[in-house]
Amino acid sequence: MQNVAVAVHTQEEVLTGVVSLSPGKRLSDFLNSDFIKQSDSSGMFLKLTDVTIDRADGIKGRAGTIYINKEAIQMLRTLENDSARGVGAKGGPKQYPFVHKLPVRATMRLVGYELNGYLHCTNEQEIPRLLAQELAFIPCTDATIRSVSEDYPWNAGFVAVNRRRVCSVEYS
Repeated sequence: MQNVAVAVHTQEEVLTGVVSLSPGKRLSDFLNSDFIKQSDSSGMFLKLTDVTIDRADGIKGRAGTIYINKEAIQMLRTLENDSARGVGAKGGPKQYPFVHKLPVRATMRLVGYELNGYLHCTNEQEIPRLLAQELAFIPCTDATIRSVSEDYPWNAGFVAVNRRRVCSVEYS
């Protein structure tokens, strides 16, 4: 198993912990797995272990394991910049079925957050088509995130943004 340190942002709290991925599985594929057809916890719920809880009301806590409904997630960011990045982020030759994608600078606004980073589109694809896909989570790389409630931004190498929680997208 590959352990990935993440911060999961919901509307009411930020949960920091570890997600365990099968060898060779990308974090975005894991999050976008079919909610209904999966019989294990990788379906509708995300299993997070060694959890630190920071609630919006200031209460902090810890838990060994928490299962988070994926629909409640606004965004999930990796805590280590190269952690769980896709094949395109790695140097050298790519194995089939690698699809080359072009980075497009975008600003996404969610309730309480603004993200500036790169969305990745195939040669024939534009941002509106990317947003129209049936993926639950949109991958964003090299992001700067600003919280409405905090004065300072933070950086994340990879962020998975819940498409249903996006209020607006601006791109150039």
